[in-house]
Amino acid sequence: MKVNMPLLIVLAGLCFIVISPLAAQWSYTGELQIARSYHTATLLKDGRVLIAGGGEVKAELYNPNTGSFNLTGSTKKNFYQGSSATLLPDGRVLLAGGINSQKYAEIYNPATGVFTPTDSMATDHCYHTATLLADGRVLIAAGQHQQGPQTHAVAEIYDPATGAFTTTGSLSTDRSGHAAALLPDGRVLIAGGLQTTTPGFGIGLRSCEIFSPGSGLFTAAAEMTPTRSNFSLCPLPDGRVLAAGSFSAGQCEIFDPQTGYWTPAGVMAAERRRGHQFVTFANGKILLVGGLIPTITRSVELYDPVQGTFAFVDSLNTPRYGHTATLLKDGRVLVTGGYSGSAKIKTAELITPAALGIAVLDPALPADYILRQNYPNPFNSRTTVEYALLEPGMVAIQVLDLMGKTVATLDQGIRQTGVHRVHWSGCDADGREMPSGFYFLRLTGSSFSQSRKMLLLR
Repeated sequence: MKVNMPLLIVLAGLCFIVISPLAAQWSYTGELQIARSYHTATLLKDGRVLIAGGGEVKAELYNPNTGSFNLTGSTKKNFYQGSSATLLPDGRVLLAGGINSQKYAEIYNPATGVFTPTDSMATDHCYHTATLLADGRVLIAAGQHQQGPQTHAVAEIYDPATGAFTTTGSLSTDRSGHAAALLPDGRVLIAGGLQTTTPGFGIGLRSCEIFSPGSGLFTAAAEMTPTRSNFSLCPLPDGRVLAAGSFSAGQCEIFDPQTGYWTPAGVMAAERRRGHQFVTFANGKILLVGGLIPTITRSVELYDPVQGTFAFVDSLNTPRYGHTATLLKDGRVLVTGGYSGSAKIKTAELITPAALGIAVLDPALPADYILRQNYPNPFNSRTTVEYALLEPGMVAIQVLDLMGKTVATLDQGIRQTGVHRVHWSGCDADGREMPSGFYFLRLTGSSFSQSRKMLLLR
């Protein structure tokens, strides 16, 4: 399929369509200080949200306690379409690439509210992907040159410890407007996008590849069924990844890193939704917000990974494209800005989990993580462990004996928001069967720890 380049640009004057079977439950919150679209929104460790870019050098912070936006520091460059923002393990934010900034990157420090330039990238990166790796580095993959535009296959890694970018292995296929997802084993799935054919035109891609941080190389993976660009790769609780949205079809599919294959995953409620935003709730359900279907819409839908179904939920008050959607620490979803079809938008909206039929978190539990009781418990040969994160972070899941000695590490690394599932077969790190008895399951992060007791019966 050929599409006109430059990529992902929306023309003014688009009409809107409204799809929702329910009365709207989204409510307006404070307005942005500056109308903006194609900006970034990053949930900070203190619960505030950094809004940056969108063709504006002035950034702002959303305070969920007051429902207000206030200006913070200004970027040195004018970050616009196709840029990325990544929360680093130390709480700072990396802004990189995009139209008007190309090779350029800056770091935002929430403690000072100041943006400072960091190392430059080796090549232009617009409409690239930025993925936080399990070791805390950031993979910047592919994209396009602003002038042209011409897609490329260059990949670079930013190390926050040194403040430097270094090139790594190149992708097998040059692409932009693609999507990326961190897999449970620390590898990165790169899927779809558009590839330049002749100046100003490109073809949609089905191709996928996987980056291995250990080798620094990309290897080919199974292709998706339809071509996809300007879509979402959404990690699921069991480690699989949902591909949702495309230019050409509403059919979704799931990638299983264990088998390396894609399988059908049902059809979105809104046919051909693209350019939407998504958030993943602690229970694993995924909210798909706004975008084009194919005209700018205010419709919203919810994906249930247990049932494998999509269903419309309450619509936004304002149609949006080029907007952001952020899951706040209290479980609410914040949607900011965007493009209405004729102008940039200043308004922002909120919805609560209860309005979407999602249970509110137990207030007695920590605000940013939950370690659930393993099941079955007691168990004989295998038990399942689930934990939920309300923000990305470094975690470790370990099994300890009654003396406090670590028996096995079930999961370790930087994990994304949502529910994660691992298993224990009752063996130690060397594969030896452990004797019957009580063991402790411990979830630890940079600033938290929680334990559960479990019983192994041989």
